[in-house]
Amino acid sequence: MGNERIVEMLKSRIVPTVGCTDTVAIAYGAALVKHAVRGTVEKAIVTVDKNIYKNAFRVVIPGTKLQGLDYACALGLAGGKHHLLLQVLRDIDDGDIEQATALVKSGKISVCIRNQPGLYIEVYVSTDSGEGCCQIERSYTNVTRLEVNKKIIENREGEGENAGALFFADLGMDRLLEFVKECPLEELAFIEEGCSMNLKIAEEGLKALGTAKLCQADARSVDAGTIDSSVVAYVKMLTASAAYMRMDGSSLPVMATAGSGNQGIAASVPVTAIAKLWGKSKDSTIRAATLSHLVTIYIKERIGIVSQVCGGIAAGAGASAGIAFLLGGAKKTITDSITNSIGGLAGMICDGAKRGCALKLSISAGAAVEAAMLAFSGIVIPPHDGIVGCSLDETIENLASVSLADRGSVDDVLIDIMNKSSEAIRSREGSKTG
Repeated sequence: MGNERIVEMLKSRIVPTVGCTDTVAIAYGAALVKHAVRGTVEKAIVTVDKNIYKNAFRVVIPGTKLQGLDYACALGLAGGKHHLLLQVLRDIDDGDIEQATALVKSGKISVCIRNQPGLYIEVYVSTDSGEGCCQIERSYTNVTRLEVNKKIIENREGEGENAGALFFADLGMDRLLEFVKECPLEELAFIEEGCSMNLKIAEEGLKALGTAKLCQADARSVDAGTIDSSVVAYVKMLTASAAYMRMDGSSLPVMATAGSGNQGIAASVPVTAIAKLWGKSKDSTIRAATLSHLVTIYIKERIGIVSQVCGGIAAGAGASAGIAFLLGGAKKTITDSITNSIGGLAGMICDGAKRGCALKLSISAGAAVEAAMLAFSGIVIPPHDGIVGCSLDETIENLASVSLADRGSVDDVLIDIMNKSSEAIRSREGSKTG
């Protein structure tokens, strides 16, 4: 497989986004249908899989303080720009927010759950000019069907971006490492752009949250094979600040990886932070970040773009590989770092996108640093210890088995908890106004 094809596929999986991808994908579908149908909205129905429902339920929509799948759809209808893809809500204004709020309050938007696995979003819109419907499957901007006034405009069911779902996983770690070392640096400019983008929201988060003084780290404390606690704290706080800003409705863009901005943050910020403290060259930093993204995608292809386990597991494993590579680790050190990271983080579930994801990414980032340092010291979780198998690929397959096992029941429990929580909030708010 040539480097050009790997770069092409990597670019399709590392893309800029404004806001939680699950939320903005709903807005994207709504904006696309509204653009095709035109007119004044009379009714809209959003149907999603259980994981999209979880992730779009409580996260704050970018540029607003609104939450919920109904508001995501309404904002896409009111002011979304479909040609911006996952940055569809980048330019919404107060007028759009007011119009979206009116749509929701009037009861014109309804939400349904599709009881089948796999990423799925369907948006049906009826206006005074006609009706339309779009389906998004397997990845967040992969429109498989678009229909306007009973006429099919696009039909790609069974096709799409993830037709070769195991592209990177099929390449294997040896080929990925080879690619990272030999790919011309100019071909990886988008990786550098993503590192800068994600570091910017992290640093803005430190300022906004008042945490900058809590994570000052001394570059002298970084040495090959030894990173002290102040550096781990710095990496954790920086990563958490970026995630919190994003989950709290920041309109700053984030470079997502494997369908998630939080994964993009967790894969790039720890590597960039260590590189900055270490004083590593641009070449080394970009290549280390590239490996981090590749390993994240390598794992996500196996466990699923939407999953019942936290994406911070895959991204943390990616970051540990990137850090090990950055500090000059050989292949065994890199794979041992990944093994340590997965073994340590494997129990973390996905209970939906929300502000609390910042703490999960903090844990993931800290574990990434520690996993790499343990590997440099020759310490690795032994085979057949819990989820860890006799090879890295077996460990990843074991993680995939956990992620995909009896997915429905776990998601059902989580959705029930979230719905009860929402009802309790509405009840408290009602008692205050009554």
